[in-house]
Amino acid sequence: MRLLIIEDDDRMIDCFGRSLSLLRVETTFARTLAEAETVFSSKKFDAIAVDGCLNSHGVNTLDLVRFMRQRFNGPIVAISTVADYNKLLMEAGCNLSCLKSSFPFALRKELSL
Repeated sequence: MRLLIIEDDDRMIDCFGRSLSLLRVETTFARTLAEAETVFSSKKFDAIAVDGCLNSHGVNTLDLVRFMRQRFNGPIVAISTVADYNKLLMEAGCNLSCLKSSFPFALRKELSL
């Protein structure tokens, strides 16, 4: 499986990278909105996970989710630490949601890894 994770917190990136490597998931990380759009447009992915806030104190990834949803039919997972942000991401086009702390486990369950 090829997974794009859009996340700006280096601690979470490290944690996700270690956890998902055990599941043999090929993981690509994007840390900014611009990087996310570039990587999304240049590679093929089986699933995407997106945080609500990139280098911001408020939700700023909703337009990115809408952009990706128009071009991607696979799972897009909302992974904010704030449940209300996950709700907004779901409204924007994510079709799965979980808190960041449970993401690797939820991904395994939802995508049968």
